[in-house]
Amino acid sequence: MSQGRAERVREGLVQAGVPAERLTAVGYGHTRPLDTNRIPSGRVRNERIELVLLQP
Repeated sequence: MSQGRAERVREGLVQAGVPAERLTAVGYGHTRPLDTNRIPSGRVRNERIELVLLQP
């Protein structure tokens, strides 16, 4: 699920003109939660997209 979300964001950036070779999509799923998944607010917080910008 998280990998699919990451791929969709990547595809949107490519469609917006960002060169595909400059992007990598990685989904971390349950390996990097910010909060517990036992409550709805925690699940919402964990369903996130993080972008890391690197200078060439």
